[in-house]
Amino acid sequence: MIVHASGRLDRATALRLRQLLDDQLAAAPRAIVLDLTSVSVVEPDGVETLDYVARRAGEADIGLGLVTVDGAVIRALATAGVDALFDVYPSTEAARRALT
Repeated sequence: MIVHASGRLDRATALRLRQLLDDQLAAAPRAIVLDLTSVSVVEPDGVETLDYVARRAGEADIGLGLVTVDGAVIRALATAGVDALFDVYPSTEAARRALT
């Protein structure tokens, strides 16, 4: 399962992303690849959503791979102290290979 996000990950978009990922997690896939390569800004609500999804995936033993080439996404996660929850990949293909 690959989920793409783009633009700003702010309060409104983070809520929609969380709902989408909740639905995907409920289906119990083996892994989810979250492609953030087109995300321009990650606000605190976005970080909270990513943290929630990572913890929920971990509890359900569902692989979660984050795809990003933008240092801003990584910095936002690191600033919040949650970057260790994520396996980060440079492409969706790399994430898919690692998670299968």
